[in-house]
Amino acid sequence: YGSDNIVAMDLFSLPHHVFEAQSVLSSDEKMPQTRASSTPLPDPLPSFLPDRLSMHGTWCAGHDHSQDQILVAICRRSGMLEIYDLLDLKRSPNDVSPIWQSRGCSHGASVLAHSDQDIAVRLPESHQVEAAEIRVFVTGPSLSLDGENDKEKDAWMLRSLCILVNTSLGDLHLYSGCKRSSNLNLEFTRIPLGNVSRPSEEAGRHLTKLRRKGIVSESDVMAFRPNRLHRFGAISGEDGLFAATQRPLWFVSERGTPTVVSHKSRHVAPAGGRPVPVSGFSAAMPAVFQNASCGFITLHERIGRIGSQRLTLYSGFFDVFFP
Repeated sequence: YGSDNIVAMDLFSLPHHVFEAQSVLSSDEKMPQTRASSTPLPDPLPSFLPDRLSMHGTWCAGHDHSQDQILVAICRRSGMLEIYDLLDLKRSPNDVSPIWQSRGCSHGASVLAHSDQDIAVRLPESHQVEAAEIRVFVTGPSLSLDGENDKEKDAWMLRSLCILVNTSLGDLHLYSGCKRSSNLNLEFTRIPLGNVSRPSEEAGRHLTKLRRKGIVSESDVMAFRPNRLHRFGAISGEDGLFAATQRPLWFVSERGTPTVVSHKSRHVAPAGGRPVPVSGFSAAMPAVFQNASCGFITLHERIGRIGSQRLTLYSGFFDVFFP
């Protein structure tokens, strides 16, 4: 865990005010607020869980997406999560400081809080784990392009900023953004999923059977690992993320709170023949699918001969969440 090698990264855009370091001052002590990169504030780990971060401030700011800040999230083997401004990286790639950083990203820390101090984080002793993939996304109602009304305001209030980490052991760690009233610094609290994301024992037995019969290769080494965490927008009026992991999961919003729902596949083969059941996902629907313009497509291995696949077109979440 002493290595600083980069093991996962993500590129995303957010309004400028999200990662601003602010502090609550009295009326006599109010000063112009600056970004975290210029005057970072020390922020120890909190002793309580703060409130969920609502994106309502983005609606108040006018949410001009052309002025969004392009950010780069980097997760290192040591468990350090660093977020940089892409413009700063282009200006001075060898001498740039992160605007936000926290330890324990891939180790399942309960809270990811920004701090310039070297805070000790409990590390796993019986095994080694690191981040395999990371995604920063927003869950909640989809937004219209011409929204400056009350409905648009309510939609912003129900949207939440989240981070999902997929570890090398197959675990999924979901974090929701929040700000404490004491200093208004952005933090991420871990949300219990209540779902097992690692491969099951049944999948292991099935894989052993396929290897014994020579149907699949004996090697576990993957020359290329495709992305398994897919952001989506405007599926049945919702934005969120689809995790095509060993047990496919949907990360959506329920009354403003991030939640997880299992994916129900039809005619899918037992897990074990492939690294993941769902090997392909796309939410960008072509114009030919007019009846499913707000749907998505999945690709998974079909029951029967190993190697045959099934392409399924869904018109929305109703086909997945309800039998």
